[in-house]
Amino acid sequence: MDVASTREYSVGYSPFGKLKDGGTAYVRRAAPWKGLSMAELPSAVRAGLQRAIAMSKSHTEKGVVIVNVQGDLVRMPRKAFEMMKAGKNKHLIKGVSV
Repeated sequence: MDVASTREYSVGYSPFGKLKDGGTAYVRRAAPWKGLSMAELPSAVRAGLQRAIAMSKSHTEKGVVIVNVQGDLVRMPRKAFEMMKAGKNKHLIKGVSV
């Protein structure tokens, strides 16, 4: 199946995730707005996406960290870690290794 050209599914790979698992490859159901332009998105989705983009642009950290998240060692981009520390999920972080 050519997943890249269908709006029903999305496929990807991430080197991040639990250390014991290595990287993560996945196929998942795509968001209903896959392939739409920003102008075509429902207003609530567009507003949420614009907030997420603004938050992401406000962080410029580089590198990779290993974080203890609820007892699992997780490899993640430093930028994602800093955003997690500033957000509502900061209570999940138990430690960090740079």
